[in-house]
Amino acid sequence: MTRAARSTPAKTYGACSAAGVPPRRHIPARLLALLAFAPLAAGAAGYETPPQLAVKDLLPAEQVKSASHEVLDPVDNDGFMNTFHVASPFGRFDVEGRALLGVRLREIGAMAQLSELSKSEVFADAVKAGVRNATVGQVETLEAFAERPVETLQGVPAGVSRMFKRTKAQAKEAYGEVQRQREEQGDAEEGGSGEDPADKAADATKNYAVKYFGVSSAERRWAQKLGVDPYTSNEQLRAMISVVARVDAAGRFGVRFLGIPGIPGIGTVRKVNDLVWETDPYELKLRNQKLLAACGADEETARRFFENHWLSPTLQTAITNALESMSGVEGRAALVAQAAAVESETAAWFVTENALLAAWYHAQRTPIARLLPGGAAAAAVTADGRAVILAATDHVVWTGDLEAAATRFKQQAAAQEARGLEVGFAGTVSPRAVTELGALGYTVSGELAAEIRAAAGG
Repeated sequence: MTRAARSTPAKTYGACSAAGVPPRRHIPARLLALLAFAPLAAGAAGYETPPQLAVKDLLPAEQVKSASHEVLDPVDNDGFMNTFHVASPFGRFDVEGRALLGVRLREIGAMAQLSELSKSEVFADAVKAGVRNATVGQVETLEAFAERPVETLQGVPAGVSRMFKRTKAQAKEAYGEVQRQREEQGDAEEGGSGEDPADKAADATKNYAVKYFGVSSAERRWAQKLGVDPYTSNEQLRAMISVVARVDAAGRFGVRFLGIPGIPGIGTVRKVNDLVWETDPYELKLRNQKLLAACGADEETARRFFENHWLSPTLQTAITNALESMSGVEGRAALVAQAAAVESETAAWFVTENALLAAWYHAQRTPIARLLPGGAAAAAVTADGRAVILAATDHVVWTGDLEAAATRFKQQAAAQEARGLEVGFAGTVSPRAVTELGALGYTVSGELAAEIRAAAGG
């Protein structure tokens, strides 16, 4: 998955370079032109106002509109990520981030195909071949999805910008902040229900089992046919897959879908795709637990990682794969703690993509010596002593939250005696943000941004 090595629908990413710092290789003018998205705020001393953007400037035509969806203008930006508003026959989807947008568009296409399938003769024959009456009613519901939109999947307020705001407010590194929250929660529990920690852990395990262990091999197989995540938060799609899987089991009909590659966001990571589609969810969790232990995550952090509502088995597997590929890098448990603390699906995707960016950087660009705790992005010190931030953002403008995060990491890098500060944003960056970060001592690498996007297949 990833913006690092993944097959998402066609993506166009921009690049940037710090004022006065020439890149080591030429950056295409078309990429530099994308920097003009955000207007400057009035007054050099002020911050920029996050802009509203035009869909046509961000997405290829096939993503803007299809027979089953339309991405509406304007696109809202919060200084880090874009929020897209998608209209479809299945309801409206408000989606924060390009990665999650790719997921939803793929899912809408899958739902449209399933709706058409339910009206087909081959589907009707399969129903006649042995589906019980109770399932027939569910099959009829499948066809009705196309005409009766369900509850909208709305974006959650606690997204990526919330993570940066938390960085601005905290005085201690994120790892310490997570520990503090644990202690506060523990105090509240002691003064409240007095629930035994072992009982609480058992409840968390039960909740995980109820939510994910019931996903059958037939459902995973159909998710693979459709190229979607069997553990998606899109309950509408999961219900449709469940119905068609049961009909298939009874009637044994074969259908081939065209033009839908792997799970959006992690499609080119073949190992993750295969694991998610082909491995029993219980076995998948055991595998991921072993990998967390191998990277130094303690039992409590691992429990929170699996208990977190927003970390599906798919994202958990992508994160553990990234950590496994960085074997020998110090501080990998910090990324586990960061993931365990996410408060929204967007934040979960952001942390996952950052982990995969770090794995890509380590393998393809410069070896990482250690990962640093704290902040919202992936932070590292390379083997040659440089401090690097990697962030899977959409479009960055100069805000107080960004300034606070950049200042804090600069201090952290100084404590690590790192030489040089580099930041790689996966998306576009306003000229003002490039200038201000440069004044803080950062090289905002246009070359790195272009390489990130190339690795992402966009």
